[in-house]
Amino acid sequence: MRPSPGSRAARHPRAAGVAMLALVIATALAACDVSSGTSDANVGGLLLLSGKPGDAALRSWPAGAAADADRTVKTADGTTWVAAGRGDVLVAGLVDGSLRTSDPIGDDPSPTWRAVKAAGADGDPVGGPFYFPSWDPEGGRFATLAGDLDADAHLVLVDPSTSSAFDVDLGRAVVAAPPAWVGPDLLAIPVGDASQPGSVLLDTTTGDVRDGPAGGRLLATSADAGVIATVGGATGDQVVIRSTEGWLAGDGSSIGSIDAPPDIVAPIALALDRDGSRLAIAWLLDGGAVRVVVHDRAHGWRRSFSRDLADAQGAVVTWLR
Repeated sequence: MRPSPGSRAARHPRAAGVAMLALVIATALAACDVSSGTSDANVGGLLLLSGKPGDAALRSWPAGAAADADRTVKTADGTTWVAAGRGDVLVAGLVDGSLRTSDPIGDDPSPTWRAVKAAGADGDPVGGPFYFPSWDPEGGRFATLAGDLDADAHLVLVDPSTSSAFDVDLGRAVVAAPPAWVGPDLLAIPVGDASQPGSVLLDTTTGDVRDGPAGGRLLATSADAGVIATVGGATGDQVVIRSTEGWLAGDGSSIGSIDAPPDIVAPIALALDRDGSRLAIAWLLDGGAVRVVVHDRAHGWRRSFSRDLADAQGAVVTWLR
């Protein structure tokens, strides 16, 4: 799709490019087509965004729901990214680089969405475009990448309850991928490239930035920040699950790993649930389609759910808290 001449994406070509990347690399572009899973598949709380660029639909599995008991939740127009915070409130990134937050979706599949308008300490609005908002462990604040990710990226911490923001100039290029909370006030942000993936760590209380662990080109943490999943490993497309403490210490330990199946090109999106007991992965299939699967730690990270997205090119997955 092409942004309208008056849109922010039109005024900021990079916003259009990364918003489209969020759709191509992290948003399903076709309706969900084929489902499978065991009769006891534990998918309650899973959210899956799918649809066309700028016209996506969001599916939600309520707590205790069977694999085929998903429902459609209304999204803001132009949604390309979604993440779940405290009290079933969602934050969405839009194709024009703006942000929206929702009413709680627990009992309401048609929530009201409101534009996020946050100001810095000087009272001036914090500028975007914004990408990949991610809620903190408490679920009340979210961090979002902003600006030119190829050259001079910013990390903006937003408290939507007070419309306040803390803007940190990272002073470097970052990967177009979501930041991951690795502590109550600590963020890991992917940097580098596919051949030399790395990270930087940002202390949100001070704004200090330092080098972080290497080797993960895509990161996702549980809502409580105690477990982290990384894409890397010996083959470059293995998903490795670790304790966040061990990952930060660089001790090389893991609590599980998932190899890419034979028909897989690469994992393109990850999401751990509240305590890291379930992992959702979106895999890019050979031929361009996408498969979303859920693995359960209680069963040795066995795959308990799978859904193929016909003609898809990506997927957004997240979990309610």
